[in-house]
Amino acid sequence: MTLFSGSKSPLPVERRLQLGLALVLSCVLSAATGGSAQDLTTVQRYLDAGNGETALELLQPMLRSDGRRGDVLLAYSTALFLTGDSEEGERVLRRAVDRDPSLLQGWLNLGGVLIAKGQAEEAAQSFERARALAPDDPEI
Repeated sequence: MTLFSGSKSPLPVERRLQLGLALVLSCVLSAATGGSAQDLTTVQRYLDAGNGETALELLQPMLRSDGRRGDVLLAYSTALFLTGDSEEGERVLRRAVDRDPSLLQGWLNLGGVLIAKGQAEEAAQSFERARALAPDDPEI
């Protein structure tokens, strides 16, 4: 998949970023645990469909009750990217990996965001963090 590489894609970089983040988030949300696991699964369906607005609405109660959880913050960041709020999406994504440094998908997403912004050195650091979390995964 080449969501973030080169200029050959007909999609703008921001849209490729939005689609990529929605795609990779599915792995995290399918493994979510706790009281809002079912709610996160519902949010994921809207994110997969590209409906960030509805996902944001569904996330509001979770943010009030579970707003410190990395997986909730990760879903929130993806919804923000889908609605075009890239700056806030990046801030929330950074908060997600700060709160839960073991959030593999968060580090991958952050690396993708940084590549899209042309910040290759910091992106490499994010990907290295992800790699350290799953050293035996050949896809990372």
